[in-house]
Amino acid sequence: MTPVFLKDLLYPANLIASDVPALLEYTCEVYYLEDREITVLYRDHVEFYNEEGQSSKKETVHVDWDAAA
Repeated sequence: MTPVFLKDLLYPANLIASDVPALLEYTCEVYYLEDREITVLYRDHVEFYNEEGQSSKKETVHVDWDAAA
């Protein structure tokens, strides 16, 4: 699994980062991306595709980390 996470529920936008701590200031809901997965970010939604271009669905994962730790 590639360590890339994204999802922002507090603002009308989506974010992408290389690790969870970079996003904890904004959200605790993330998507984990797989190797060779393609992600298209829009202001109000995110689309995921495999390397063949087939659409895929993902569920957000709640990260229960403390940003101050």
